[in-house]
Amino acid sequence: MEKQNHQPSVVALVVGVTGMAGLSLAQALKHPDCLGGPWKVYGAARSQPTWFPPSTVDHFIAFDAVDSASTHSNLSPIAHEVTHLFWVTVQFPGDEEANVAVNTTMLHNVLTTLKSSPSSRLSHVTLQTGTKHYMGPIQDPTRSNQLVGHEPPFHEDMPRLPYPNFYYALEDLLASHAPSLTYSVHRSSIIIGASSRSGHNALVMVGAYAAVCRHLGVPFRYPGNRYTWEHFCDMTDARMVGLNIAQALKKPDCKGGPWKVYGAARRPPPATWFPASIVDDFISFDAVDAATTQASLSPIAHEVTHLFWVALQFQEDEEANIATNKGMLHNVLTTLKSSPASRLTHVTLQTGTKHYMGPIFDPARSTQLLSHDPPFHEDMPRLPYPNFYYAQEDLLASHAPSLTYSVHRSSIIIGASSRSAINALVKLGAYAAVCRHLRLPFRYPGTRYTWEHFCDMTDSEVLAQQHVWAAVTDKAKNQAFNCTNGDLFTWKRMWKVLSELFDVEFVGFGENDEDRVDVVEFMRDKDEIWDEIVEKYGLVKTKLKEFAYYEALKVVLHFDFQHVSSMNKSKEYGFFGHANTFKRVTFWVHKLRFMKIIP
Repeated sequence: MEKQNHQPSVVALVVGVTGMAGLSLAQALKHPDCLGGPWKVYGAARSQPTWFPPSTVDHFIAFDAVDSASTHSNLSPIAHEVTHLFWVTVQFPGDEEANVAVNTTMLHNVLTTLKSSPSSRLSHVTLQTGTKHYMGPIQDPTRSNQLVGHEPPFHEDMPRLPYPNFYYALEDLLASHAPSLTYSVHRSSIIIGASSRSGHNALVMVGAYAAVCRHLGVPFRYPGNRYTWEHFCDMTDARMVGLNIAQALKKPDCKGGPWKVYGAARRPPPATWFPASIVDDFISFDAVDAATTQASLSPIAHEVTHLFWVALQFQEDEEANIATNKGMLHNVLTTLKSSPASRLTHVTLQTGTKHYMGPIFDPARSTQLLSHDPPFHEDMPRLPYPNFYYAQEDLLASHAPSLTYSVHRSSIIIGASSRSAINALVKLGAYAAVCRHLRLPFRYPGTRYTWEHFCDMTDSEVLAQQHVWAAVTDKAKNQAFNCTNGDLFTWKRMWKVLSELFDVEFVGFGENDEDRVDVVEFMRDKDEIWDEIVEKYGLVKTKLKEFAYYEALKVVLHFDFQHVSSMNKSKEYGFFGHANTFKRVTFWVHKLRFMKIIP
C-alpha cells in the first residue's frame, strides 16, 4: 500500500526568526504543549547565523523580503503549506517615509507570494509593532522633536496620531486583505531577549556600552535624563472584597468546590442590597470580643476548612491597630482550632501596600516614614516601623505547620459596598455628590505629583479570584502575593472619567491656593448635607462616618512616589487575573448607583 503523505494542520512561517521575538516565537511553537499544535515551523531571515540552533525550526529559508523576485522564488514552494504568518521583522532605512516604503514592501511581497498559490492555506497573520504607535515616528531625524504623543498609559483604542508611521501602514495593508485572512497586532514595549541580530535589543546595547566603559576604565554613567531615571517604564517579557469572595465561592465552577459558605460581620447584612443567596448562613459577631467570637463560631468550628480574612478596623495609631486587628484574627483562629474535630487547613489574609510603605495613617509617624522604592515586590524586607500587617502575618506563621496561609497585598481597592472605609469610589462618589449638591467645583484633592504620575488599583473581583486561587493551589501556600488590575492610570485622566460618571464639571489641577481643597476638612461638616442627599435620591440610609474615611483618601492622593506594585510573582505562580481599571471604575459606579449607595 502506498504511504499517505499527511500535511500538517498548522504550518508557521516566522519572518525575522533570528531576532529576539522571532527566535522566542519559533521556540514556543515547537514546544510540545504549544496551543494549536503540533506546528511545522519555517524560519526566515536574510541569512542564518552560526549560533542559530537548527532544531528551533523545521526548515530555514534565507531571502531578502525587499526583493520581490527573491521572495517569490524562496517562498512559492511552501505557499501551499503555510497557514500562519508570524511577522517580526523590521528595517530602519532612514526617515519615516523610507520606513513606510521598505517595511510595507517586505510584508506586501511575502503576502503576495503566500496568497498566489491556488491552494493557499494562509488564514492568519500576527504583526509585531510597538509603542511607537502611540508616540509617532520617534526615530525620524526631522520629526522626533516635534511630536505630540498620547498620554500614557497607552491603550489600544487610542486614535492614530497625525504623522506618518510604518506601523499604521502595515496594519492597513493587512486590513486590505480581509476577510480572506485575519490578523492580530502586537504592540510591545522595550523588548528584552537573546539575539545578536536585533537593533531593538536593549540588553545587548546596554551590555556593549558597559563592556566599553569597563574596557576603557571609565564610569558606567546613565545616558538618560532625570525623568527616565526616576519614573516608571515597562518592558515586554475589605468588606467589598468579602462580598466578592463569597460570590466567587458560590459559583458552580469555582475551584475546589462546591463550597459551603458562612459569612460573618459585626452587623447583620443590609437587606437593601446584600443578596441572601450569597452565603449559606450569616453570622453576626464582634471579633474583638473573645467570648462573643467563641459563642458565635464554636458551633461551626468542626466544619470550617478555609478562613478568608478580609476584616480590618482602623484605630488612632499603629499600636492600637496591631492590638485590635491581631486580636480579632487571634480570637477567630483560637475558636476554629479549639474543636477536637477542627478541619481548618488554610487562611487567606487580606493586607495591602502599607506593607511596603509603613503606618501611613499613623498621625505621629506618617510624616517620618521612609518607604521602599516602587514598584513594590513581595520579597522587599519589612520596614523598621510597627505595622499590623506584619503582626497578622506573624500570627499566621506561628500556627504552621498545622495550617497554611496566603497573604494578599492589594492596591487601592474598588468595588461595591456601603460598609467599607477603604472603598475609594464610595468616598469619591460622596464627595462629588456633595459638590454637585452645593454647586461647587469637583476639585482634585491631591498634589500635582499624584495628578500626573502613575498609580494602580485593585478590582475587588480580581482580588477575590486571587484569594480563592491561593486557597486551593498548593504552590501558593505560605506565600505573599501583590494583587492589582495589571494596568496603570493617572489621576489626571481618571478625574475626567469620574467627572463624567458623577455628572460634575471637570476641573483641572489647580495651581493656586484658592483652587486647592483639603478633602478631610471639606467633608468634615457635611453630615447634614449627606443626609439631604440620601433623602433627595432615596439612597440607603447611611452616615458619612460609616464609610467615608477621608484621611485615607487624602494620604493616597498626596503620595510623593508612584503607587505601583509588581504582579510578576503572581503570574509566575499561575495567577493571571486582571481588569481594565477604567472600565471597572465605570462598572462599579453604576453598581453603587443600582445599590442606592451613591446618587
